[in-house]
Amino acid sequence: HVTRRRRPGAETPQFLDGAGAAFEAAARDIAVRHREKVARRDASEKIYRIRCCGCGAKLVDSDAFQAHCGEVEHGDDFAYECEDIFEATYDEEA
Repeated sequence: HVTRRRRPGAETPQFLDGAGAAFEAAARDIAVRHREKVARRDASEKIYRIRCCGCGAKLVDSDAFQAHCGEVEHGDDFAYECEDIFEATYDEEA
């Protein structure tokens, strides 16, 4: 169990009994990188796609899905089902 307390004026919580400067620096670095990644994701463009439930293909719109279903062999139990998905246009590694 880790107990944390906030120093007056401190922006980040501190560990009682000290966690060590290297540990706290690494934890802050991880938190900063995570916040930056979330900000990039939130600011990214969301692209609407349709995913074929028969084979998992991602298609641009319903016309493309209809064409796909006519061209691609699916199993006998395929019921022309699809789902709406959104893709973000950001680089996770950046």
